[in-house]
Amino acid sequence: MRKSGLAELEVVLAVARKRGFVAAAVELEMSTTAVSSAVAKLDRVWVPGFSPRDTQRLTH
Repeated sequence: MRKSGLAELEVVLAVARKRGFVAAAVELEMSTTAVSSAVAKLDRVWVPGFSPRDTQRLTH
């Protein structure tokens, strides 16, 4: 996947649109493992403070 995270973002959008990893994998013609890996990769590169999972406040 590209370093920019755009491919991973496309996967996350498909997961949201299809409301699940399996349906997104079918739509994207990927394995569910590849979908999960793409979501995890984007989660790792996400800008700190903007991730929905981040409970920290922005310091800027």
